[in-house]
Amino acid sequence: MNPQEERSFSLLPLLLPAAASLLVVCAAAGYLLYRFCQERAYRARWRDYDDCGV
Repeated sequence: MNPQEERSFSLLPLLLPAAASLLVVCAAAGYLLYRFCQERAYRARWRDYDDCGV
């Protein structure tokens, strides 16, 4: 083998799975934060109606 062929090493196969997993983790965290904020807003909106007994 040619010594230059052995030295050429690409980081893409190593970085691609790490970047993909980081993207999935960020998307999941964003979704959970979105759901939490939506649930909180929903409960705040209906709190007045729960207090008056409707």
